Amino acid sequence: MIAIILAGGKGTRLRSEVPNLPKPMANINGEPFLHYLLNYLSEKGFKKVILSIGYLGQKIIDHFGYRYKNIEIFYELEKKPMGTGGAIKFCLKNVKEEYVFVLNGDSFSRFNPEKLIELAESNHCKAVLACCNISNTFRYGRVIVEDNIITSFEEKGHNKPGLISAGVYVLKKTALNDYKKTTFSIEEDFFFKEAEKRTLLAHIFDSYFIDIGTPEDYRKIEKEIKLIT
Repeated sequence: MIAIILAGGKGTRLRSEVPNLPKPMANINGEPFLHYLLNYLSEKGFKKVILSIGYLGQKIIDHFGYRYKNIEIFYELEKKPMGTGGAIKFCLKNVKEEYVFVLNGDSFSRFNPEKLIELAESNHCKAVLACCNISNTFRYGRVIVEDNIITSFEEKGHNKPGLISAGVYVLKKTALNDYKKTTFSIEEDFFFKEAEKRTLLAHIFDSYFIDIGTPEDYRKIEKEIKLIT
C-alpha cells in the first residue's frame, strides 16, 4: 500500500507552541508527530510514503531521511503553496497503484486501510473518506452521509455532534485528471462537487481521532500519548 502525507502547511495557529518547525514535526513526548503517523502506517503494512513538503520541509528530510522501518520515503517539495488538491496531484505522478491513501500530516486516527480500499475497489469510485463521530464538530464542519454515500458537507461553526472527515481518504490515481489548475483545494474543488453528484463514499469508523491544529489539541495529545502509540 502507498500513502501521500500532506506535510507542507505552515501551521500558523500552532506557531506559539511549535516555533521554527513544520507542524508535523511538533514534539510529542520526545518524538515528532509524524513519527506516530509513520509508525501506524508501518504497522498496517504500508511500503511507500510520499511526503508533500513545503514550509521548512528540509527539517523533515533531515530527520527521517528516505526510509522509516519498512517504509520507503519519497519527497515532493511545493516551491509555492499549491493547496491540498494541487499538492496531491503533484504527488500522483509518482503513483503506479490504482488507489492511493492520502493523510493530513496534522491529524491521527486509527483507520482501517483494508476496509477503505475494499470499499473503493468494490464500488469503482474516485474516493472514499474515513469519517468518525465526535461530540462537537465546531472546528471541522459535518459530513452528511446516507447509506455510505456523502451527500453534502456542512460548514464549520456549529456546536453539535456529528460525523467529520478524519483527514484520511482513499483516492483513485486518475481522480484529479480533469483538474488543469496546479493550485486548488481537494475539499472545496473536488469533494464538494463529488458529493453533489453522490459519487463520494464514506467509511464510518469508531476509533481514536485527534487533530493537533490548535494549541489546545496539541497539549491534549501530549496527555493522550498512549492512544497513538
